[in-house]
Amino acid sequence: MKKIILLLLIFSLILSLFSCTTTPETTPLSGETDTSEPEYTDESETGYLLVHIDKILYKLYPEEAVMVPLCPDPLCKHNTNSCPFFQVDVNVRFIGEKMYYLRRGDAIGFYSSICSFDFEKGEMEVLYEPKKNTVADLYATEGYLFFKLMILEADKDSTYKMMRYDIKTKEVLELTDEYQLGRPTILTIEGDRIYWHESGYFYSTDLEYKNRIDGDRGYAAAFVSGHKKYENINTGKFAASGPTMLLRGVNDVTGETTKVIDEMATFPILYNGSIIYVKPNEKTLIGYQKSESGYFNRLYDKTGGKFYICNSDGSKDIELCDLKGNNVAISVSAGILNGKYGVGDYVAYSVWRYKTVREEDGKNIVERISDGYVVINIKTGEYKIVGVD
Repeated sequence: MKKIILLLLIFSLILSLFSCTTTPETTPLSGETDTSEPEYTDESETGYLLVHIDKILYKLYPEEAVMVPLCPDPLCKHNTNSCPFFQVDVNVRFIGEKMYYLRRGDAIGFYSSICSFDFEKGEMEVLYEPKKNTVADLYATEGYLFFKLMILEADKDSTYKMMRYDIKTKEVLELTDEYQLGRPTILTIEGDRIYWHESGYFYSTDLEYKNRIDGDRGYAAAFVSGHKKYENINTGKFAASGPTMLLRGVNDVTGETTKVIDEMATFPILYNGSIIYVKPNEKTLIGYQKSESGYFNRLYDKTGGKFYICNSDGSKDIELCDLKGNNVAISVSAGILNGKYGVGDYVAYSVWRYKTVREEDGKNIVERISDGYVVINIKTGEYKIVGVD
């Protein structure tokens, strides 16, 4: 698959079933609703995106605009810990036929273990489970898993250690002393260098956390195209959706920087030589929600609902599609796992969904339903909205 990130490749079909506990139905909605049954084609040809909704992992087929749970057990409801893919962190990693991921335990808001799932055997394995602390920010290479250990102590601020797990030997190694400030995060690993970001600073080290180079910046693969790398920069301006960003390109050969997009309301998608993004347009009214006291509160899509597309240098900037009238609000984040945003001519972007429950005094009364994704054909601008009902 000729896409931005190869780490998300999953082999064609999951052959084994495993024990866990009616598959939720998926209902495509649309600017032009298609009620026909989708014709599934071979995954190796069509491909899919891995998405995360309500703590459950799904395979989203953009061309058909349908989602199916990653868990292949047809009897599983995917909403209890008996399902290997329930309460999984969005930051999953693939190496061959194994998926590595963080899984949440009993503690609210924290991930208590690092797991792997072998799709060939249909088996999950808990690789590392700290007794009292929690894990975060998993990154995988061919031989190692790198992650952050959050040290939790009563009446103290959380501190962090950077850790390494050897996939072959299962050895766990502490790479750093405790961090007192900041939340160090791996941006990328290239060759034998790890590129970190911490408290606004960039640096790199080798795989042993030695030979540190301050100011040595790395770029996540989702923001690299040819010799150009991209940076989201805070503009210092505010729109209805919040702080806005500009997109800057950096030539990794000459070091030349150029402004690509002046102002964005959301994080952009870089896909197949194009940039898909949302401008800070005037907010649009979705409907009304009635408060307990009987007042009607206006509900807006604060970004305005329009997607735009341009070339990788910012040229030929045009409106791609407008979601107004679909009872959705665009999320600030793209929401696709591991930076893989598209398949074929399609990209997907996360949205908050609402449904009309009634009309009252000429007002569209809506309520929130499960999150979903808008799937957009970047050549035609046609789109569909898909979610789990």
